Parts: sequence; C-alpha cells; structure tokens
Amino acid sequence: MVQCKKCKLFVSLTKDDVIKCKGSCDSVYHKKCLSNIKEFQRTQLCESCHKSEISPKTQVPKINVDIEKASAETLLAEVNKKLEIIYQTQKKIDDLTEAVDFYAEQYQMMLNFKEAAEKKMTALENRNKYLQKCNDSLEERIMFLEQRKLLKLLHKN
Repeated sequence: MVQCKKCKLFVSLTKDDVIKCKGSCDSVYHKKCLSNIKEFQRTQLCESCHKSEISPKTQVPKINVDIEKASAETLLAEVNKKLEIIYQTQKKIDDLTEAVDFYAEQYQMMLNFKEAAEKKMTALENRNKYLQKCNDSLEERIMFLEQRKLLKLLHKN
C-alpha cells in the first residue's frame, strides 16, 4: 500500500482522487491534500520537486556546482547523485519490462486455455447432441416394442 505524502493515510492507486508526482520523489497525494492542485496538474510536480527545479521530462536536476570553487569530491558527489537517479530510472524500466513480459505470458496462457476450453465445450456439445439423438431413438424403439407387445396381447384375447 502507498501512503499520501501529506496526510500519511493509505491511498488506492486505482482511484481518481489520487495524484502522483512525476518528479524524482514519486510521491502520491490525495487531491484534497494538495494546497495548489491547479499548479500541480499543470507541472505534475509536488512542491518539493518544483522547488528543486526538476524538469518533468527528464526528471534529472541540473548540476549546480561552481567549477572554480568546487573540489573534485563535490563534483563527483553531484555526478554520483545524477547517476543514482539514472540507475533508479533504469531499474524502474527493467521492472516494468519484466512485469509486461510476465503479463504477456499470462495473457498468452489464458488465450491458450480459452481455446482449449472452447474446443472441449464444442466436443461436449456435439457429444450431448449425439446422446440426445440416441436417447430419442431408444425411446421410439421402446414405444414401438410396447405397442407391438400390446397388439400381440390384443390378438391373443
């Protein structure tokens, strides 16, 4: 379950009253919990992501380092932050790909099962028609034999 970042209550991602931030935080909010819902719908960024100037298309913040004043360690730390965002994005893409593959396989299995079930149903329907015809034929045969027996009894008397 996912919690609303503002009110901390659990939310259902399938409902229409939930909005997800498209920034790096991936936070989820109830629509009623957002103070400026129109701005959120326009940028699709929460206040914290909007303040950190994350681009909604790339979701990677710009490196804000003064090269003349920065040391190699701070520059590497900034680059590592950006690489971590790229790694997390790649991991999400891999997870999505795996999920799509799984559901595609499940869907194909369901189609195969449906096709086999339809074949079985058709065979059973045909068998049922055949048995019904056999039953009708046997009933006619019984009626014929009973009438014949009755006629023989009437001729003897």
